[in-house]
Amino acid sequence: MSKKTLNTFLKPLLATFTTFAAIHVAILILLVLVTGRIDFLNVFYIVGLQYFIPNIDKGILSQILSAFITIAIYLFFVFKLKKE
Repeated sequence: MSKKTLNTFLKPLLATFTTFAAIHVAILILLVLVTGRIDFLNVFYIVGLQYFIPNIDKGILSQILSAFITIAIYLFFVFKLKKE
């Protein structure tokens, strides 16, 4: 795939997905503020994993693991972008 093709098609696609993801997270934060249910921000709930592994999004261990995964992914991108 040429660099022009990458710039023409893939970058806008990534920007579209990023925009929808940001809107999704904003809606979830609003739900947390309205309902007081912090489990809406559980990464397992967000990706729908509870449909495949029942109750994976419930409990304190799930919340801690979700926070750890979120922080780990964030740090991965911090260090990856720092190298560029």
